[in-house]
Amino acid sequence: MVPDTRFQPGNVTAILPEEWSTLINSRILKLVLYTQYLLPLLHESQAKVLLLTPSIVPSLNLSGHALQSTIYGALKGFTSSLASDLLLQNISFCHFKLGHIDFEQKLTSRRVQSILFPPTHPRVLYESVCKALQSKTLIRTWYVGTGSLSYDIIGKIIPTNIIHWLLSFNRPKNDISNIVNDSKVGESETSSTQWEHIDSQ
Repeated sequence: MVPDTRFQPGNVTAILPEEWSTLINSRILKLVLYTQYLLPLLHESQAKVLLLTPSIVPSLNLSGHALQSTIYGALKGFTSSLASDLLLQNISFCHFKLGHIDFEQKLTSRRVQSILFPPTHPRVLYESVCKALQSKTLIRTWYVGTGSLSYDIIGKIIPTNIIHWLLSFNRPKNDISNIVNDSKVGESETSSTQWEHIDSQ
C-alpha cells in the first residue's frame, strides 16, 4: 500500500473543515474499503501486505504539519489493528518507514560524496521490498532511507518541545516550510492522486 503523501504545510487554524473531510475520505476511508474488499483474496493466496509511508515528519510531529501527522496517526492505528487481524489468518504485514530517498536522482555522485548524510538510492528500497516479500521470517517494521530509524528513535525519546526548539534554532519563527527542506522524505516524488496498489506475494 503506497498512500498519497502530498500535504500542504499550514497552521491548524488555517486548515478548512473541507480539507480535513477530503483528506480523511481519500486517504483513510479508501484504505479501509480496499482492505475489506481484498481480505478474501489475501486470505486465499496467503499474501504479504506491505505499507510504505514517510517517517521523518510524522516522527517529529512538526508544527505546520497537522494534516500529515493526523493522517499518519490514523493509518498507524488502523494498520496496527489490521496486522493483528491478519496474523490470526497467517497473513504477514510489514510496515516500511521511509527516510530520505533520492527518487528524482537529482544529486550527482560528486554532490552525494560531499553530503554528510546523503539520501538513499531508490534501488535500496526496491531490494528491501523484494526481501520482505521473499523472506520466510516476519519482520514487522523495515527502516529504509537516510534518517528513517534515527528520526523514529528521536521522536520517541526526546520531548516534542525540545525537538521544535532544536529545529527552529537559527531559523525564522514563521518559516515552516524550511524546517524539513534538508530532510525531504520523497513525499512528492512517491505520491499519486490515490492509493496506488497493494503488494502481495
